[in-house]
Amino acid sequence: MTLKLFVRLALSAWLLAAATVFAAPAPRTETLMLSGTGPDDAVPWDFTIDGGMRAGEKARIPVPTNWQQQGFGHYQYGYDKGPRAADTGTYRHRFTVPADWQG
Repeated sequence: MTLKLFVRLALSAWLLAAATVFAAPAPRTETLMLSGTGPDDAVPWDFTIDGGMRAGEKARIPVPTNWQQQGFGHYQYGYDKGPRAADTGTYRHRFTVPADWQG
């Protein structure tokens, strides 16, 4: 390896390391919980389901939850030899983006 090639490689490695060390810090990640984190702080969402119990009924159910536990759809817990129901639930929730997130 010639001295000229060695210097180029060393300089390239140093520049890459310097760019990594002196790079701007990543922006801080902020989280806005649209649902609660558990049963004690659940948030009501608009809900409807296309099959099973209360099909087509518009309601507000807490999120997080299980729609079967709220009386919607086909109850499918436990051992079930029959075919699985293909209920589709639709959720909707309105929220406001924090002002400091705009832009």
